[in-house]
Amino acid sequence: MKNILCCTISNNQISNSDNVESRIYKCGGNTGNLVWSESIAHTICFDEIFHINEIQSTYDDVNYILPMSTQINVNHCNLERYANILLKSNCRVTMLGLGAQLTEDLNTPKKLVAALPDERKKALKELSLHTKLIGLRGYITSECLDLLGIHNHQVIGCPSFCY
Repeated sequence: MKNILCCTISNNQISNSDNVESRIYKCGGNTGNLVWSESIAHTICFDEIFHINEIQSTYDDVNYILPMSTQINVNHCNLERYANILLKSNCRVTMLGLGAQLTEDLNTPKKLVAALPDERKKALKELSLHTKLIGLRGYITSECLDLLGIHNHQVIGCPSFCY
């Protein structure tokens, strides 16, 4: 099986001519995203690396490795993007470091899950069917997945502490 690392941000997207604000913007407003993606790229053996938007077609004999961030949230749709791109085939998906983003108003897993768009819930459930085990940032994320009926997960910790 071929392993393909899928990133939403990588070092080669940031140029030396970018100013600080541009570099932070390209990291999704969080430089930890870049550190996490780069640490996965240097730790896991993979055959190819692609930005998620560069994948044109998917194949059954591929394991797509996804360095995740706090993508269980109400504002961003990366989960839908992953599902739309990757699940065109019967591929395998490895999700590492998936987290939930609570807010001042959505301050419990139950409130967050209730507020998630249906498309995000569906994408997460579909992606979970293509992985044996989802690596989670913490127990809040674990509770969110349990509320969604997704149980193939394990807390591995926040990636900020991994590299």
